[in-house]
Amino acid sequence: MPGEPVALSPNGHMQVEAAIKACRAESVQAVIHSTVDRAVLTAEALALALNTPSIEQPGLEERNFGQWDEWEWPQIAAELDKLSTEERYTFVPPQGESWQQMEERLRSALHDIAQLPYESVAVVTH
Repeated sequence: MPGEPVALSPNGHMQVEAAIKACRAESVQAVIHSTVDRAVLTAEALALALNTPSIEQPGLEERNFGQWDEWEWPQIAAELDKLSTEERYTFVPPQGESWQQMEERLRSALHDIAQLPYESVAVVTH
């Protein structure tokens, strides 16, 4: 149901435990995450275990397919398969974003992360 809190699955808990070990080995100082609920939940669990800040970073979300977001991947792929690789890069689904726009958004978010005062961070997307 929309608006209900998202919970980590058993597999998600195992992944967080593995991430905690890896982050401790790398002396992670902050956990950066996208705005998507499941990334926030994972990042907050990770940051709590590491005793580090959990910082939301807009721009790390997956590609926005607009009106196609409700479609299953095979249907999206069938539409994209009609395009050449070059056309796919700039193609914008109805009310969505192109691969190029997504790439620019991600590069901007990574630039912002690189400006933070931490030597080692974990980035949680989805």
